[in-house]
Amino acid sequence: MKVFSLKEMQVFPYEERGKNVFFKSDEFKTRLIELAPGEKLPDCTMHENVIFYVLKGEAHSISWRE
Repeated sequence: MKVFSLKEMQVFPYEERGKNVFFKSDEFKTRLIELAPGEKLPDCTMHENVIFYVLKGEAHSISWRE
């Protein structure tokens, strides 16, 4: 099993977001996203399963699925 130290990993800007994917499988991929206070992710439809794990601060999310 591989263990990732998330707090030590480099986060690239949105334009280079592909570099932030550090694990990928058929079911999901895992990437780092860094947001400034008050910054939001753009509205989007996810094609993979998504889990958000907050390392610092807080996050609010809306799911359109039932």
